[in-house]
Amino acid sequence: MASPVAVWASDPEAIPAAPGTYALVLRLDRPRPFTVGALGSFVLQRGRYLYLGSARGPGGLAARLAHHRRPPARPHWHVDYLRVAGARPVAVGWMEGAAHRECAWAQGALALPGAEAPIPRFGASDCRCLTHLLFLSAAGEGMETPQAVLEALARRLGISLTCVLL
Repeated sequence: MASPVAVWASDPEAIPAAPGTYALVLRLDRPRPFTVGALGSFVLQRGRYLYLGSARGPGGLAARLAHHRRPPARPHWHVDYLRVAGARPVAVGWMEGAAHRECAWAQGALALPGAEAPIPRFGASDCRCLTHLLFLSAAGEGMETPQAVLEALARRLGISLTCVLL
């Protein structure tokens, strides 16, 4: 296996229309009350969040990540509710392929410095994971930038990610 690395692309248009798994870094600039479907109501803290997901439908990663970059008119996925609450995508890392990796990524990401599961079952309605959304509370632990978050994730999981700032 190759050494884990995050390779940075310069343009969001580099995101392929292929199936794959992705790690979306979002930033919330101020605390916000937040309701997400049947999961209930929460107060989101100001800071950086990491959402782990997959894109296996038409248009693959390009279509799914274009969806996440637009403010949703009507929430469809759990992460759309996060966008409605004001969280903005700032970076994404991905790996192409049809393999179901998002659960392993979510479990591994829980070991990142300062990672917390703010909303049980978020993004995990079709699996048994604790959550697919992490709050990164200890930004001072080498996780100060979106780039550092994705690079730490690649190292933690022992994978190579292609990444881009949004």
